[in-house]
Amino acid sequence: MGIIVVVLVAFGVLQWFHIAAGNFLNWVIGGASFWWLLVIVTVPWNVHFQAKEVLAEAAESIKKNIPVDEKQIKYVSILAKGALWWAIGLHLMSIIALYILAATEISAVRYISSGAALLLTLLLPAISIYEYSYARLRMICQAFTYPREGILELRNRFY
Repeated sequence: MGIIVVVLVAFGVLQWFHIAAGNFLNWVIGGASFWWLLVIVTVPWNVHFQAKEVLAEAAESIKKNIPVDEKQIKYVSILAKGALWWAIGLHLMSIIALYILAATEISAVRYISSGAALLLTLLLPAISIYEYSYARLRMICQAFTYPREGILELRNRFY
């Protein structure tokens, strides 16, 4: 919602000062493309890698003989796979929609949107992989610093 307001205000200010800024349709398509690529396409990648992180934590717990709910592991595993397919599907849908936009020559923003889509197709998964790798490294470091067995023993002493 905030992106839409910013786009409309920017367009209005440029029009107010009589600065050539294209037509309103270009701004709407550009703002919608940016919002779609930034928000809608990003969420499934974040969910996928967060689920992978949870599965890694569960695997570590299982390795240390800490009980884990198998139903939850199954749910998270299904969620990870589903989010991956959603992410890939949304990228493909975005590419097709932007190709149609470029082929029909509806807007001058078509090339910029297509370039942004291609860039974000590579950039979003790369950012998510980086965040996932960072979280895994943090989890490994924490396991070295505070072993799960020690935490369980300490917790059992006080409860």
